Amino acid sequence: MDTEDDIWTEYLGARREKYLADRRLVLGQEYDTDRQRWNALFEQEWLLMAEALWIEDNDPIKQQLGENKIPKPIETEKFYIL
Repeated sequence: MDTEDDIWTEYLGARREKYLADRRLVLGQEYDTDRQRWNALFEQEWLLMAEALWIEDNDPIKQQLGENKIPKPIETEKFYIL
């Protein structure tokens, strides 16, 4: 059975992948002109979004697991550092 940390980490990973895919789609061909720069920018944006998810009280996963069981974003660094 997954622990609360595993569930939260998987949830953040899925949210991150969707966010990055959406950002690439919105940029279209512009993304291809300088992928490294765009990826760095997206990662910075994602850090802010992940922190906001951790703070947000009405997130369904957070409500399901309970606030005390959610690790702070820095503790799940595999999704925050390329």
